[in-house]
Amino acid sequence: MIKIITTALLASIVLTTSGFVSANVTYFSGALCQPNSTNDASKIGYTGFGVHNVATTGAGVSCPGQIPPGDNVVVSGQAVVFDRHPTVDVCCTLLSQGADGTVVASMQVCSDKSGGPSQTLNYFFPFLLTASQAFFSCSIPGATSSGVSHVTSYRIVGD
Repeated sequence: MIKIITTALLASIVLTTSGFVSANVTYFSGALCQPNSTNDASKIGYTGFGVHNVATTGAGVSCPGQIPPGDNVVVSGQAVVFDRHPTVDVCCTLLSQGADGTVVASMQVCSDKSGGPSQTLNYFFPFLLTASQAFFSCSIPGATSSGVSHVTSYRIVGD
């Protein structure tokens, strides 16, 4: 009897967890990000690590997103970045928009150090506002002798 209850409980946890991941989170490659201007276009490059800045001056990109199907509220998000500039951070803003294009919520987070492994920028909206779309807007510092900075991937969590 105990074995059956334990098995049922574990199955319920697995189904709940897998249901949450597939129904409420959308993942995107940084390779989907596009330059903010024609000036930025000449600075942007793409690899398996997403989008990066090959110029020595900063560049901006917009990263299209989608609120998970069936949801209409952006709850949180993440952007994974590599910061290779010693004094300028990679900064991304998660924007949530209403059906008319009005920004209903936004939050900016920046990397906190350069070099080393990837950094995950975390976003949480403490209030729930109905939205029809979401996207990231990122500023990527210029390349240095330490390498190029990247926006590797990002995700949007809905409810």
